[in-house]
Amino acid sequence: MFLLDNYNDLFRFKRGATDYRGAPVDPHVAQQFASNPALVARAGPLYYENSYLGFGELKAVGMLSNLFGRMGYKPLIKPSRELTVDDLKQHNVIMLGSSSQNIAVAHFSDLGDFSFKNFDTRLEQWRGVIQNANPRANEAPTYRTERDPNTQVLKADYSLITIQPGIVPGRYIADLGGLDTAGSEGAVLYATSRSGVDELSRAFQFQGNTGDKGSFPVFQALLRVRLEKGYDVLGVDLVAVHILPPTRLERKSGDNAQVSQP
Repeated sequence: MFLLDNYNDLFRFKRGATDYRGAPVDPHVAQQFASNPALVARAGPLYYENSYLGFGELKAVGMLSNLFGRMGYKPLIKPSRELTVDDLKQHNVIMLGSSSQNIAVAHFSDLGDFSFKNFDTRLEQWRGVIQNANPRANEAPTYRTERDPNTQVLKADYSLITIQPGIVPGRYIADLGGLDTAGSEGAVLYATSRSGVDELSRAFQFQGNTGDKGSFPVFQALLRVRLEKGYDVLGVDLVAVHILPPTRLERKSGDNAQVSQP
């Protein structure tokens, strides 16, 4: 439906995609079928894109709502920009997306070893990374969206599940987000599956930590989300689990208590 340039700008493509998401577009095809050929001719390299509305986050909301509905809960769904301090005090909060996509996530994303980074904000799409500040054995310092070396179609994305204490005791903040929208979908698919929860539980036990001061586990889980056609989630693999350090948790909780508007 769209052509995407290196600066994350979208161009309407009347013909519709003729290849999978992430594949480069032949310049002659782009100019022939784009709504504004003159503008497209000046855009530089272009790629096929069909996720204008963030379909991964949309599917994630559906999965979470369905799960809570079966459990007898009625979640309140709202845009992240409408999140208030009262929400954080009165409720457990689940946020979707990375810190580069979600302003609320950006306020609560500097606790653990894993963080979303984009070293050139002008070049957004598929160029961000998840940085690992404390790589352990068999872990890399950075993780990025994987693309087919020949076709450039997206083949895998990386995402984070972060569970951390809220700004008041007894409340928690969860973020489930990927480098790409499909990564966000994969994170929620994993977190709402029995196999995913069981695998995370085993990881906590292996590290000798079952939770923050004997209560709820606070951690970051790094996931690899396998893709087909650039957007279909085939499966999710757990890459690493890091327990959040208690000293940093206490510092951050105290800082956030002074924030008037997230």
